[in-house]
Amino acid sequence: HNDALLIYLLQNGYIDENYQVYISTYQKGGLSPKDYQFKINIISTISDPKSFEYELDNLNETIDEIPLKYFQNSRILNFLLMDYLITFNTHFEKKYENIINAISEWDYRSKEFVFQYLIYGKKVNEFIYDIAVNWNGIWIHTVNDLNILEKDKKNLLFRLLTALDERTIVSLNEEDSLCIFIEENIDIIKDFETKKELEKLKKVFSREFLYIKFKELVPFPDKSRKQFELILDNNFYEINRNNIGTILEYHNEKFDLDLFENSNITYVYKSENKKLIKCIEDDNFTTYLKNVYLNLENNQNEEEFYILKVLNRKNLNLELKKPFLLKQARQIDKLYNLTNSELFSFSFENNKINPVWENIFNYFCEVDNIVNQTIENFLNNLKETNTLDTEIGFNKNETYEGSELEEISFFTLKLIENNNLNLDIYSIICKNIPENFEFPESYDFSNIKKENVQTLIEHKIIALSVHNFKNIREYHSDLQIQLIIKNSKYLNKFIEEKIFTISDKAKILNNVNIAHFSKLLLLKTISENEMTNEILARNISLFLIKEKKSDVLNLLNINTILKTEIEDELKIQIINLHQNLLQKKDIIDITTFLSNKYNVSDSRQLIIEDNDMNKNFVKILQEKGIAGKSKSTKGNKLRVFLKKLN
Repeated sequence: HNDALLIYLLQNGYIDENYQVYISTYQKGGLSPKDYQFKINIISTISDPKSFEYELDNLNETIDEIPLKYFQNSRILNFLLMDYLITFNTHFEKKYENIINAISEWDYRSKEFVFQYLIYGKKVNEFIYDIAVNWNGIWIHTVNDLNILEKDKKNLLFRLLTALDERTIVSLNEEDSLCIFIEENIDIIKDFETKKELEKLKKVFSREFLYIKFKELVPFPDKSRKQFELILDNNFYEINRNNIGTILEYHNEKFDLDLFENSNITYVYKSENKKLIKCIEDDNFTTYLKNVYLNLENNQNEEEFYILKVLNRKNLNLELKKPFLLKQARQIDKLYNLTNSELFSFSFENNKINPVWENIFNYFCEVDNIVNQTIENFLNNLKETNTLDTEIGFNKNETYEGSELEEISFFTLKLIENNNLNLDIYSIICKNIPENFEFPESYDFSNIKKENVQTLIEHKIIALSVHNFKNIREYHSDLQIQLIIKNSKYLNKFIEEKIFTISDKAKILNNVNIAHFSKLLLLKTISENEMTNEILARNISLFLIKEKKSDVLNLLNINTILKTEIEDELKIQIINLHQNLLQKKDIIDITTFLSNKYNVSDSRQLIIEDNDMNKNFVKILQEKGIAGKSKSTKGNKLRVFLKKLN
């Protein structure tokens, strides 16, 4: 303790508790000078650690000489030492365990050692296996370290995938770090060349373990063809637009970009790439629709067979089927080609169903036999209606009877009763109503708005019957006459029913579309009392004057009509028409029903307009001995001198 040199060395830090090591005597057969220097370097922290390549002569003795605790320090890391420890790890179990733990500290030196040992070490597989088994954080610490080169990360990954069993590999996949890196670095697969390596990769990438799906496929060079086909054959790729395009282009010398862009699913199926198709179908089209189809810029011109493959897929979510259907330029030909009834309304609402009566009828049956708003909107919004220009029914080439006929008739009636259809569509419906359709007995036409009833009449859908005539007259005034006009061949027989009101008779007489023979027949049914109606009287007069019929009215009828408030001109023409029936006294009497200018009983002369009608009237007065001479005067007037009446 009184040794000055010893005190000096201790005070200045030149020696420590390991002093005995420094003064031990070297003996041959133990540590070589190199070994001894390595040992001193490990124990002393004064100088930098020896390089990983530092050569040791007697590895066994060196390991024995270095105390256990120093194996937990990264200063001890050495390639030859690591090779020896791995080879005889059972003999140096604790020391080997400590050195593996030292690596897991993942300081700068341990990182460098790992990546260099992967290149220069002789026991690489055993080394990487023991690290991974004892420390499952090696990969996530590596991949998240921005200071580690990408080539070193990929080399480590290669060693992990080849050296470890599948379960251990999965244990390293913290936060999906393995999967993410692999999927974003497809080129790593090129390093796996042997059959054994590729078989291992196939297993590790499978759904059972890492379940790898590469984000972006790129064509591999010919020398790596087997690696690329491993990916394709086992569906180790994400279903996205780029990858599907790459696969189709890889298998087809003439890749058609236009078909790919505008008929995508049809093009995929017609490529006959069974593995690609199976990959898409195994996922029930879900990923394909989300990542590819629904992101295509254009609406698609697909063949219906392939459209239905998607829409009729049982396990595909309805919320993906709908936008898929919206993407179609083609309409579904037949409603019942769709097996999912939840798409029925959607296809009509979005005009994705062929607008034919069969489809509309079938949908009508599906929605409880109601022409609902969906059907209304579908019909009203149709731009092309030529497909509806066929007889309403299931199939235009078939004849229906019994219950089927009843169903079609009921459907037809519900269309007819719908007051929300625009007039163009309503006219098409009327045009295509089956010939054997009939309204129910005693049908109430108040259910149908007036313009639609008029359309029905125009298309001769409503039969002329007593009930129909009266009901339409009650709720849709004037249209009952249109009903008669469209069924005029039955009018003569119908007149015998004696159901016409005064207004009906007046309108019939005034209508130019009804034959004069029928009007004459109608006139015979008009009573004396009915002729007192001014409108009817006027129309009777107009008809008789136009037809020049002087043998229809009797004197009583003439008097009755002339007593009404119809115009003088009509009354004069009635008198002129029936001059042969009228006597002098009759004329004198009936002129009292005219205005004063025509009254021959209270005047000595008449001053009336100078026209053919009045001249004819004056001639009759002269012939009956009521008037004398007449002459034209100023102002286009005719002066008529009357004789003295007895």
